[in-house]
Amino acid sequence: MDEHLDGLSALVHERLKRLKMDEQASITCTKEFPGDEVRLYVTAYAMHKKKWFLTEYDKATNTVKCKRAPEPDWEAQNVVDEEEEL
Repeated sequence: MDEHLDGLSALVHERLKRLKMDEQASITCTKEFPGDEVRLYVTAYAMHKKKWFLTEYDKATNTVKCKRAPEPDWEAQNVVDEEEEL
């Protein structure tokens, strides 16, 4: 398990650590590191480093596209949308 996490960490960190605001990187997914797992790790990396990314999985190329973004507005996310709750 530790080797798997080390490999995932290396894959994500290498692609994201130098991204500036509005720059984009693609992370190629594999059997070992599927798209969902890569996206979850990008989210964990973002929260840990306080760097934020918009992510999108591209099924055609089997990549997770990550774009550096400003920090989310946490207050706006706390507002409950009544229609969404239905």
